[in-house]
Amino acid sequence: MLCKSDLREAFMPPEEYEGYREEVETAQQELEASIPSFNPLQGHYENVDFGRNYETQSSYPDVPFRDEIKGDFTSTVASSGCGLLITRFIDYFFCIPDGFDVRTFAEKGVELGYRGYKQLPNGKWKKMGLVHAWFDRFVPSYNGLQCRMLHNINGVNKAIFDQNLPVLLVRCSVYNDSPESTESHFVAVVGSDNEEGVYYLYDPKYDKIREVPYYKVNNAVRKGWIFSEA
Repeated sequence: MLCKSDLREAFMPPEEYEGYREEVETAQQELEASIPSFNPLQGHYENVDFGRNYETQSSYPDVPFRDEIKGDFTSTVASSGCGLLITRFIDYFFCIPDGFDVRTFAEKGVELGYRGYKQLPNGKWKKMGLVHAWFDRFVPSYNGLQCRMLHNINGVNKAIFDQNLPVLLVRCSVYNDSPESTESHFVAVVGSDNEEGVYYLYDPKYDKIREVPYYKVNNAVRKGWIFSEA
């Protein structure tokens, strides 16, 4: 039986945060350094139903995902909630029953401090999207799965082969061919095809699984997590 009453907040005590920050920085540096040695997984793997329609952000233009105390009166799941849709997809992928709906994820994200903002020198707040610790702290406590940070791009291959779920944070400048963009986007890797040279992705902007070339995803990746059953 899942227990969703002990959800972890984004806030960490200083001593815990320092260790977490160092772990994140190490994982990101090692992940970036591993990309030139990427070795595709041989064969063809599909770990979800490709004929199914999946949820998209655009279905939630009226669901708030914002902290109005910080002057944000416009953010919604449609504009800023790709990580929330990925979390719903994790429930589907691992057949987790009685999961939260997207509105509840949005509410919990704000309540527990995962809707990110940065205070500027003039006192105003800049919107920063979903705090990345959502996947390190909230998601494992919510759904009882194991989560580990991705240190090597070839760990995506192993996860696909083992029928686990890699979640990647990718730069829109590369992934979406938007060179001027400073934004990032969450996607989940649900398979691969070495002959075609592509990953199969669940991207919350689309209702069908996408085929995206290895090189485009690898060159865009900023950070990653591997989810598996406990």
